[in-house]
Amino acid sequence: MKLTAAFILSCMAIFSSLAFAKKDNKNNFLSFDELKYETEDENFEIKLNGYLFFDTVNYDDSGKQFEFKNGSDLRSARIAVKTKLFKRWKAKLQYDFSKEEPERKDAWLSYDVLDNLTVRLGQFEQYSSLEGSTSLKNTTYLERSIPVETFLRGRTYGIDLQSSNSFWGVQAGTYIEEHDQFDDPEKRHKANLALRLFTFPVESKKYLVHFGIWGLKEYPANGKFEAEAEPETNINEKNILDSGKIKHVDSVLINGLEAAFIYKSFSLQTEYLSEKIDREEDRASITYDGYYASISYFWTGERRKYDKDDGSFDEIEPKHFWGAFETAIRYSYIDMSDENRDRGEMDSITLALNWYPTDQIRLQYNYSKVDFTDSINKIGISQLRAHYHF
Repeated sequence: MKLTAAFILSCMAIFSSLAFAKKDNKNNFLSFDELKYETEDENFEIKLNGYLFFDTVNYDDSGKQFEFKNGSDLRSARIAVKTKLFKRWKAKLQYDFSKEEPERKDAWLSYDVLDNLTVRLGQFEQYSSLEGSTSLKNTTYLERSIPVETFLRGRTYGIDLQSSNSFWGVQAGTYIEEHDQFDDPEKRHKANLALRLFTFPVESKKYLVHFGIWGLKEYPANGKFEAEAEPETNINEKNILDSGKIKHVDSVLINGLEAAFIYKSFSLQTEYLSEKIDREEDRASITYDGYYASISYFWTGERRKYDKDDGSFDEIEPKHFWGAFETAIRYSYIDMSDENRDRGEMDSITLALNWYPTDQIRLQYNYSKVDFTDSINKIGISQLRAHYHF
């Protein structure tokens, strides 16, 4: 908690000192827009942002196969400081304070080599799919789909690059796991490699057509790997499907196809993902895969915003003083029944009801029905989230 207090007080001190800066000083601050400062020549910028999610959940597990417990939790509480130096240099530091101990999420420095080419170094998320690339504060559902959450790789250390124009984008990176100990040969392994290509041949006020393909090559430390799949809920995380510890693993190849279509207030989004686990010494490989499809509609006339630089979706801006209303439905499925390591299958149907009073506040309700191999009864999950970001 000392780190939490120190971090918040430091942020407050920085912004307080800037707030009292004189207009005629050498910094020549043009404006103070919420928690953002920028010089008149736009060479320097510093801003503070973050988000807060509070969840409550109720489980209907009549088969009593898992010890799900109803309750509430602080899903996420993040604060980030972003800076810009001489227009082309940027940096970000983000911490999450939802747990007992603060956890660093992002810590990176980037440089715009060209107007459409950026190189980044530090700790950040490895490149992944459309849903994985979209920030959780901008997703339609409370949690990402089962296959994306299963095959998604989290934050680690690395270097990557990103380039985009008015028609396509490319993202590539190489990453080293956080737990690597270079002085311990048993824990040393090759760097992960990721590549994502996406295109948006149609992008206008009414229409969006997006296609993408991506892949990540991973080299697990110590030749061990485990795949786990859980329902689309963060409270009471339970691995319903679990491959168990797989030994003698040489590499893991994850790849996916993605597509999205938007017409006015209607949107369709889908992805297919697979994970191939290659093993050493002619041992049989193992393949798991899955997919999801989602449809959403804004009854108040809004449209999902698209970020052409990242190939992802951005926040919603309500058109009316009463806010925006959205309904959505998603089907997701994962197959972990490879003949060499059969752990079954799982699918989920999720209904989402979202109200956006403002572009920074959101109330969300999700109801999911989860079915899986050897289930006695389907599991029902009701979730409610109060969402705020700035």
